[in-house]
Amino acid sequence: MPSLQNHRPAKAQGWRRVFSLVGINSMRRHYERNRGNPAAWADKIECAVLAIRPESAAPPLLGVLFEISVADFDSFKKREARYKLMEIDCEDLFRGGAVVKAWTVVQQTDIEFQVALMDRGGKYHEEIGMYYPPQRSLWERTDILPNPAYLEKCITAAKALDRHTGLGCHENFVKFTLLADGRTTVEQYLGRNEPDGDDGKGGAAKDPPPPPNVNDTWYHCEGTGKVPQFWNARTGVLMLNPPEGQTPPLLKLPFHPEAVWDPATQPNLKELVVKTFASGHGPLFTAPHSIVVSRDNDADHKAESFTMFIARALAFSSSGHSITWNQAAHVTSSACEVAFGGLRDPNYLRRDEASNNEWVSAMKSLTTGPAADTRLHIDIHGKADRANESHCDVGVGALRAKFGNEVADEVGRLVTEALVRALQGQSVDPEARLQGCWGRHRYTITQSSSKLTQPDGALGDTTPKYLPVQIELQYSLRRQLASNPAQLLGMAMELAECGPRCINAVFEMLSRRAREIATTITNAGPAPPPAAAAPPRNNSGQSRPQDRIASPPAAAAPSRANSGGGRRPAASRQGGGRGGGGGGVGGGG
Repeated sequence: MPSLQNHRPAKAQGWRRVFSLVGINSMRRHYERNRGNPAAWADKIECAVLAIRPESAAPPLLGVLFEISVADFDSFKKREARYKLMEIDCEDLFRGGAVVKAWTVVQQTDIEFQVALMDRGGKYHEEIGMYYPPQRSLWERTDILPNPAYLEKCITAAKALDRHTGLGCHENFVKFTLLADGRTTVEQYLGRNEPDGDDGKGGAAKDPPPPPNVNDTWYHCEGTGKVPQFWNARTGVLMLNPPEGQTPPLLKLPFHPEAVWDPATQPNLKELVVKTFASGHGPLFTAPHSIVVSRDNDADHKAESFTMFIARALAFSSSGHSITWNQAAHVTSSACEVAFGGLRDPNYLRRDEASNNEWVSAMKSLTTGPAADTRLHIDIHGKADRANESHCDVGVGALRAKFGNEVADEVGRLVTEALVRALQGQSVDPEARLQGCWGRHRYTITQSSSKLTQPDGALGDTTPKYLPVQIELQYSLRRQLASNPAQLLGMAMELAECGPRCINAVFEMLSRRAREIATTITNAGPAPPPAAAAPPRNNSGQSRPQDRIASPPAAAAPSRANSGGGRRPAASRQGGGRGGGGGGVGGGG
């Protein structure tokens, strides 16, 4: 709705927010990504988006009023077509609590929706059935849980409204919004099941609260001069004295100490540890979220436990490379548990700054000897333990954006197969929600990595330096890996062997593309002579094919809608996110 404007807080009596609608927009996106296979996402229960329903005894509902132009009202109705449109009374809190009439969208039954759909000439299969099994209820399921990315946007919006108004919108949202079961509040749900990390558009992974020493994973070894050293694999902190309190179980470090910690503490917190192990022919492993980092104007990204230990150990065991924060940064992060020292999230960079970031510079620096070869890049992240989710997610969004579906699907398949072999008994999801690829304005580590090339490589100046893959590991799996060196070694070996397979497959695809383009140009015959005053162009004003064959075609970036100003009698936004009851502090679908 391009004319949306004049947001202001409002209060409605007698209404309750509920995560009661199956979010078809998410189903549609997954359907399109999976080549028309509705089963790829239809079985997931974390698909609910918000609605409001009448409830006389419900606490006051805080939301947002906004205005749109009369011309956009039909678009508003079409956007919210799965809801019932109603005009309700609410209090305009920026106008002294004056009662105003506002349009909003509310919960209905499946029958009501289907009748309304027929009345406006819609077809159920085209709008719903293509993406969601028609025999399943859209409005009356009680087993569904909030869509994690959508829920995080709701919470972010509620907190933003609090910053501007101080009305307690966040507390109102988490304490009084119910899940589809009609009993569990969002606060209770979050208390037992924290939301995940990056959703493709921001946020922070939240591990369980730091356990007491007795539950940490500790290693010990003799350092220089046979001085005992104690290593907390969860936090990345190295100690010269045994941990305080009850002595935790201590494992003897099976690796050389350089595998998992710095030999010295750098005073410069921003100075990264770039380490090459043995021959350096193996993959690159990165762990950008092993400490708390800032995200510009968004909430700090919390530390993802064990990720630095896992990255360094995998690199050591695969004769590869690792890039991590240094020991001083880990000590400080563990002590204060907030972002500090200007350390910003390298997985959340503006595009105009990414090429000069210290993490990207470190990836560029691997340019001599074997390190000059194209290599697999595994970016390690954490996610919370959640029911009905895989233990490990594989994300190839950066490869998809750079080289297209064929390359991304093949690398994703090969890495997934390697992880399945390594993580026996653990589930691996190659089509997870988090794919390691932002939209237009931000870069992840894997996006930055995908842009780097080898000028003297086998494919000329378009030879990729890295084939980046993001993997998200559940907390329990990270802890298991950190305390099971044998399994960690097996994972390193599988990924080391997977690297050449990925590289060979991608080079074959990119070489074939280059040959096809060259053949097309050859078959087209000689080009017409250029105009005297301009370089060669075709009738559309674009350069001819022979003027643009330096690199393989990249996948087009998805388009996005914009929002702006306009005017119409106030519409009520009781929700958050796109595709349903609006934004602010709750719903949509």
